[in-house]
Amino acid sequence: MGRRLMAAVTALLVGTGVIVPAAGIAAAQAPAADRLAVGAVTDIGAGTRPGDAALARDALRGDLSGERFYFVMPDRFANGDRANDRGGSPSRDRLVHGFDPADKSFYHGGDLKGLRQKLGYLDGMGVTAIWMTPMFANRWVQGEGADVSAGYHGYWTTDFTRFDPHFGTTQDMKALIADAHRLGVKVFFDIVANHTADVIDYAEKKYDYIGTGAQPYLDAEGNPVDIAAAAGRPDFPELDPATSFPYTPVFDNDADRTVKVPSWLNDPVLYHNRGDSTFSGESTEYGDFVGLDDLMTEHPVVVEGMKDIFTSWIDTLDIDGYRVDTVKHVNMEFWQALAPHVKRYAASKGNKDFFVFGEVFSSDTSLTSSYTTTGQMQSTLDFPFQSGALSFLSGKGAERLGEVLVEDDRYTDADSNANSLPTFLGNHDMGRIAWQIRQERPGITDAELLERLRLGNALMYFWRGNPVVYYGDEQGMAGGGGDKLARQSMFASKTPEFAGETFVGAGRTGAQDNFRPQHPLYKQLASLADFVDRDTVWRTGNQVLRVADGDLIAFSRIDRKDLQEFVVVANSGTEAKSVDVPVAARNLRYDTVFPAKGAGPTSSADATVRVEVPPMSVLVLESVNRVPSGQVVPTLVAPATGTVLDKRVELRADGVTAPFAQATFAAKAQGQADWTVLGTDDAAPYRVEVDVAGLPGAADGKRVEFRVVVKDGHGALGADGAAIGLVPAPPSGGPQTGSPDWLVVHYRRPAGDYDGWTLHTWGDVEQPTEWSGGHPFSGETAYGRFAWVKLKPGARSVGTVVHKGDEKDGGDRVIDPALTPQVWVDQGDQATHPTEVAATGRVTVHYQRGDGDYSGAAVKVAGQPDVPLSGRDGFGAVAEVPADALPLEFSVVKGGAAVAAGRANSGSAWVKEDKVFASRAAAENRAVIHYHRPDGDYTDWVLYHWTGSLNPSPGWTQSRPKDGEDGFGISWSVELAEGAPGLSNIIHKGDTKDPGADQFLDVGSTGYEVWFVSGSARQDGQASYVLPSSSAPAADADLGQAKAVWVSKDKLVWDVPVAATDGYHVRYDAAGGIKLENGAVVGGKHLRLVPAGRLSGDLAAKFPHLADKPVFGVRDTDRIDEALGAQQAAVHVDSGGALRHATGTQIAGALDDRYRGATALDYRPTVSGANATARLWAPTATSVKLRLFGTAAPAADAAPEQVVALTRDAATGAWSGTGAWKDRYYQYEVSGYSPTERKVRTVVVTDPYSVSLAVGSTHSQFADLGAAAPGGWSGEVARGLGADPTEHGITELHVRDFSIGDASVPEAERGTYKAFTRRDSVGMTHLRDLAEAGLDTVHLLPTFDIASIPERRAEQRTPDCDLAAMAPDSEEQQACVDAVRDADGFNWGYDPLHFDVPEGSYATDDAQSGPARVRQYREMVQALHANGNKVVVDVVYNHTTSSGDAASSVLDKVVPGYYQRLDANGAIATSTCCANTAPENAMMGKLVVDSVVHWAKTFKVDGFRFDLMGHHPKANMLAVRAALDKLTVAADGVDGRKIRVYGEGWNFGEVADDARFEQATQANMAGTGIGTFSDRQRDAVRGGGPFDTDPRVQGLASGLAGDPNGAPANGTPSEQRSRLVNYTDLVKLGMAGNLADYRFDGTGGSPVTGREVDYNGSPAGYAAQPGEIVNYSDAHDNETLYDALAMKLPQGTAMADRVRMQKIAHAPVVLGQGQPFLHAGAEFLRSKSLDRNSYNSGDWFNRYDPTLTDNGFGRGLAHAVDNRDKWPFHGPLLADPALKPAREHMRTAVDDTLELFGLRASSPLFTLGDADAIQTKLSFPPAEAGVVVAHLDDTAGADVDPARDGLLVVVNPYPQARTVTAPASGWSAHPLSADAAEASIDGVSVTVPARSVVVLSR
Repeated sequence: MGRRLMAAVTALLVGTGVIVPAAGIAAAQAPAADRLAVGAVTDIGAGTRPGDAALARDALRGDLSGERFYFVMPDRFANGDRANDRGGSPSRDRLVHGFDPADKSFYHGGDLKGLRQKLGYLDGMGVTAIWMTPMFANRWVQGEGADVSAGYHGYWTTDFTRFDPHFGTTQDMKALIADAHRLGVKVFFDIVANHTADVIDYAEKKYDYIGTGAQPYLDAEGNPVDIAAAAGRPDFPELDPATSFPYTPVFDNDADRTVKVPSWLNDPVLYHNRGDSTFSGESTEYGDFVGLDDLMTEHPVVVEGMKDIFTSWIDTLDIDGYRVDTVKHVNMEFWQALAPHVKRYAASKGNKDFFVFGEVFSSDTSLTSSYTTTGQMQSTLDFPFQSGALSFLSGKGAERLGEVLVEDDRYTDADSNANSLPTFLGNHDMGRIAWQIRQERPGITDAELLERLRLGNALMYFWRGNPVVYYGDEQGMAGGGGDKLARQSMFASKTPEFAGETFVGAGRTGAQDNFRPQHPLYKQLASLADFVDRDTVWRTGNQVLRVADGDLIAFSRIDRKDLQEFVVVANSGTEAKSVDVPVAARNLRYDTVFPAKGAGPTSSADATVRVEVPPMSVLVLESVNRVPSGQVVPTLVAPATGTVLDKRVELRADGVTAPFAQATFAAKAQGQADWTVLGTDDAAPYRVEVDVAGLPGAADGKRVEFRVVVKDGHGALGADGAAIGLVPAPPSGGPQTGSPDWLVVHYRRPAGDYDGWTLHTWGDVEQPTEWSGGHPFSGETAYGRFAWVKLKPGARSVGTVVHKGDEKDGGDRVIDPALTPQVWVDQGDQATHPTEVAATGRVTVHYQRGDGDYSGAAVKVAGQPDVPLSGRDGFGAVAEVPADALPLEFSVVKGGAAVAAGRANSGSAWVKEDKVFASRAAAENRAVIHYHRPDGDYTDWVLYHWTGSLNPSPGWTQSRPKDGEDGFGISWSVELAEGAPGLSNIIHKGDTKDPGADQFLDVGSTGYEVWFVSGSARQDGQASYVLPSSSAPAADADLGQAKAVWVSKDKLVWDVPVAATDGYHVRYDAAGGIKLENGAVVGGKHLRLVPAGRLSGDLAAKFPHLADKPVFGVRDTDRIDEALGAQQAAVHVDSGGALRHATGTQIAGALDDRYRGATALDYRPTVSGANATARLWAPTATSVKLRLFGTAAPAADAAPEQVVALTRDAATGAWSGTGAWKDRYYQYEVSGYSPTERKVRTVVVTDPYSVSLAVGSTHSQFADLGAAAPGGWSGEVARGLGADPTEHGITELHVRDFSIGDASVPEAERGTYKAFTRRDSVGMTHLRDLAEAGLDTVHLLPTFDIASIPERRAEQRTPDCDLAAMAPDSEEQQACVDAVRDADGFNWGYDPLHFDVPEGSYATDDAQSGPARVRQYREMVQALHANGNKVVVDVVYNHTTSSGDAASSVLDKVVPGYYQRLDANGAIATSTCCANTAPENAMMGKLVVDSVVHWAKTFKVDGFRFDLMGHHPKANMLAVRAALDKLTVAADGVDGRKIRVYGEGWNFGEVADDARFEQATQANMAGTGIGTFSDRQRDAVRGGGPFDTDPRVQGLASGLAGDPNGAPANGTPSEQRSRLVNYTDLVKLGMAGNLADYRFDGTGGSPVTGREVDYNGSPAGYAAQPGEIVNYSDAHDNETLYDALAMKLPQGTAMADRVRMQKIAHAPVVLGQGQPFLHAGAEFLRSKSLDRNSYNSGDWFNRYDPTLTDNGFGRGLAHAVDNRDKWPFHGPLLADPALKPAREHMRTAVDDTLELFGLRASSPLFTLGDADAIQTKLSFPPAEAGVVVAHLDDTAGADVDPARDGLLVVVNPYPQARTVTAPASGWSAHPLSADAAEASIDGVSVTVPARSVVVLSR
């Protein structure tokens, strides 16, 4: 029972109903009242039960699969008839006939005859299907000037009934098809339904897209028309070309008026006429595709016309299918009508395999799959596969490709899946795959490219689906881009761009014919075709992802028939790789079958096989035997409690370990007899997505049962079930639901005398009746008769009278159709009953047995006597069972034993054998359609039916005549196929359809029996049934979100549909009274909004994430100020006032625009004499008061002595006041509405610009900081890091770490600022030694006011354990430390509370309140300066510790919703860890700048390190730099231009890739002079990355060079060599300052630039100058360097060697051109006991010991929260005493560090400081991979070191000596280089010791 969380286990009476699959159904809206959510989740229990076997299905393999397509552009393929080159035109002008083989934009002469002649060429390659670009008659030439082009590609159709004479004739096509079919090759046409040639012009001569929000369509009478709503309807509005469109369609000449064929295409009203598409929003469907005439595919004339076009070629030619262009640019309803029709038509002509697939140009699987599910297309081109394959083939990893495979489940429903998708690598639009790889891998060799192309082909052929080869790819064509540049000629080209191209793998150019079967790619494709033809697994097998990691992807394919596993492993890396691939079962023997046959591995006990895959290749294994049976005990994972069900949610079956299994998912809501089959998945993970709210019967209070039935390949069956309760989704009062379309009044007259009786109606009805012309009671049910009434939208009140002439039966009845869309009325009874049972007091139970024996049969209902089934009818036996409410639980018993059980949800229940059904139609598995025509003429009206039918209509002209007739009209009763989800059908008379669109009767959601009135359709084209009832979709309303975004004071961006007839406004209420109530937004005043297009221009640049989204202007600008301080809700109502959308707003953009002057003010509290001035920017506050206290620090809960109301400045939104308040403590009291808290509240808050605080940060203080100056402070100068920061090494130090364990510091001062003033302490002495060597800059971890450390030492807890007595590998230490981790005195401090006040816990007890802590901080800076140290402070502005009105929140209390960055839904983004700030907002950006300047001037620090700087805009960082540059020694005591700024330029989160602004990321900061940490050299030196699963991945300094540790994570020897080459280049590049443009000879031998060196698929080099790089090997994040090497070096490595490797790791950092950075203690082997994230690990794990007594290793296992997964690695190491360095080892490490910095300081060649100088002087002579030889040549360029001609640095990480060749002779050992003394120099030959850093001088 622990598999799912449940409140209780409830026994379920499980019925076994008819199984109803749900296929291709769009997600339904949530039912009636509110959105639904998951309540209790109940485990039904595992195990099969009756009916499961019938439920279990096979995964679909019905559509085309395993065909091998050749996509050809005939004009560029082969010229078989030069006579048609000019299309038969006598003109010699290319602008007339379009032929010019020398121009890539014109016809080149290829034709059908040429293609026919080359069929043998295609057949030899194994092609089984040809897909041709469109062949229809085109506009030959379009455009003018430089844009002129010809229609050689075929996508500018003018005549769909004939072929373009450039290509040939219909007869030519027939001959081609006949020959192809003889070879077994299918032929597919490319066709366009979205647009035609550009014939229509606009009178306005403007072509920018105009949206419907600005200018709706108008009908011929001027009424707004929503063509989306009208799509597919037979009553589509009449349009007028002169008035209906935003642009006026015209023709340039008379010939153009009739140029298109069929003739209906010439009607301009059948086009959208809205201008050129922007390819976003509605313009994707309504806009002209690059000027081409965009068809109004919503129009029924277009739908029917396109049906005729598509089907006509089926009649004319024996084609096999269509590829449909630009599918996503056409409305979904069109495809729903067209695609099934074409398939059905082809089947009626004998081609049941006819296949239609569409182009949905998107890598988003959720979009592409929607066209095969909702859109009912058979398949779409697999653009997601293409995107994943490109990433993989480009060496960017297999992760995306793996995701694509896992996302295949999106295509799975009951009638389709991903197995029929055409896969491809490149095409005529995006470009060839060879070109794309070249773009992704600049500088790639042709040899490597060829291998990658071969890899791509193999991958595609082994993937599920239908591989597509783009013509010419088999000959190595690459091209120079997409579109025209990817459309080369296969025959000898005269086009310069094509003729000059040398093809990959060929040595030939485009100037020659290229139909060479001997081309390696052609041969490979032929071989692949032969290979995959040998086994059906490649056509019908499943596909299971096994590995997607780095350069490796592996998957299995198993066919359910043969049950043999084929394992495909592909390696896109440049080195061979070994991988353990999970397989189907253990102890299975495999043969290698590709690329050659041979013996293979046997799977291990953990069901994996070890496979070594050569570089850029594929290996295929085949199991020798069938995979065994396995566990089929699924665990059904249902959506969790609280899940909101407003979109599809995942159902998953875990625990299925059978090697091959097929999982069928089904659902059934409480009260439903029938299972709805959701789909069958045959590949793990087993899952489908389900629209729970759209399931039949789903409603608030109902339970929905889910079931999964799994069968394995050997017949084993397993099942599991779960149920969820449905509850309303929060917040209460959810979206409004529309009313039903119809009201049905049932009327019963026992005598059956209904003649003359009618229903009179008025109120919310479409057409009120005249008394003499009421609605007849024509419909017939078992109850009696019924009348039906068409309602107005939103109908809530309908008056009715039943009468005959003037005789009434009862009085007036007023009905609310939204509550009771059906009512029941009895003759002579005034009561109006909401259900049939309420009217009759009974349920009629019908029972049928196959043997006809009903003796002793009765109906049993708990608590009442059995009712014998004594009656008889045409179905069987009948009983009338008393009932007063529904549902009614009952069972059928015979001879006292229950034979069936279930429930009745209406007045009747039908029992067939042991199953209970809701209707007779359901029991008989029939779809019954009743049809009413108001004119009563049913002549020749028939039903065409296909999908779901047991016996589909043979053809359109052989549709089904009526099966019956009653008072309603005629009816059809169609027997369904077993398990059919419904019935596809069209009611028609000839070619006239009713209602127009193809229909699908979903028997699961709608029912098996429906009543339809002619012409009644909903907006989606589907029938609006009289019975059963249906309702409009619910509104999208959630005031708890904030999706509407103010971008200026009078413009609001809101991504909602824009319609001119709808209403848009912002409600606002300062009292916070706006709410959702009964489906409407109530409360507040209105600001009216006007649609104003889409966001563009400057505002789009400012808000790029909102660009091109709808923007609304404010009409009532006078009340904007009032609204900005109030609760707001953006509201969209339809023309009838019904709520469509409602949401909160994000106000930052409006505040920035409205209060621009606010940035000019100073918000820091100031003191002048006895007076102080307070200013707080709180523009949304209704009141701000100053709470004043005394001059002594008050208690946290002290009452104020005085409260002063501040004055608001209307221009800036700032509140201020001045008084005699010097030295007094204060707080602000802010009142107003908080969107964060969603209420009006008054909060007390400290000053965001505080300069002095009380202990505990409870109160701010008006302090004169001038009085807090230590002696000599006025003369103290912050001189920064000079002109060249690379001359200063950085040590990263934590204030508390520095002295908390230093016995040479008085105990009261340990861990405080004061400790730094003890000049002769161990710590200060150590810092001084480092500074003298050049490691002179102390980078202090955060020292601002920190939220996460108790400031009073007395309140700080310490671990209550004897930590030192515990074992070095024990878990006990971390557990003990963890117990007090949030209450002790330690934290890294990245939890800002107040940005501008020093942290109080670092002050001594007597200095924690007021200016005293400022004074101590200044003393610390002063002491460090005197010690020879520069001071850099770590600043954190990217997030706050908390938000809202939380105790540790400040900014969000002052201006709620402004200072924090909000996501698209208005929630605070937390990608940084906590509540992200928004420095892109003006006042947050100002706060950052003001704070930095404050620290520089007030504390005279020398630099700033920005935490997560990539979350700042680049502009913000440049503003910081500019503000610092203005500071002078004379005015500020600061040399601002020399203040150093650097930070973390990481790129992630909601701002990643410049999504919201140009970020301050690594690459973006090039050229700014602001430094960023470079992770390139770090990873190369250490090995792997910070988040490796296995931490033993080795790097240059951890054994990759000659000292392998044997960890599998390091890969094969070949992979290790490859990585070593790359790492060596990364180290070299790091030593060159990681410059993007630095050119050097790579370790592999080829010249490269910095940006060409690979770093995890990205360019490694990015800096413009060396000062922009901070090089490091360790920092406070992740493991210390010693700890990393402890895990990576072989455990047996001697300590002396470990010390040497620590030096190896430091050498590139210290002797390179960037700025060197060391984590404090790295110089003495500091360890944190392997803790990778010690931010809250206490003093114990963060020990810093410059006494060299204890480096910190072996202090127990590190904290479980971040390290538990690494404990298996850590434990043996920590327990090894050999890994604990002694003092002498630590001393050696310190000496090594001092040596390196001494060397750096010995020559300016190590700090050239200029990119040009580095390029001139620094080179890397050849050496084996792993050995770094750096030559600093002072004879090149200007002389920078008069003392020498050059330096040679040799870093040898190998455990053996190495000999390198120096670039010249005359070298001698540098006197400071200890290892150089052991080097042997013989001319240019230099032999260096093992594990050494040698520096030579010349």
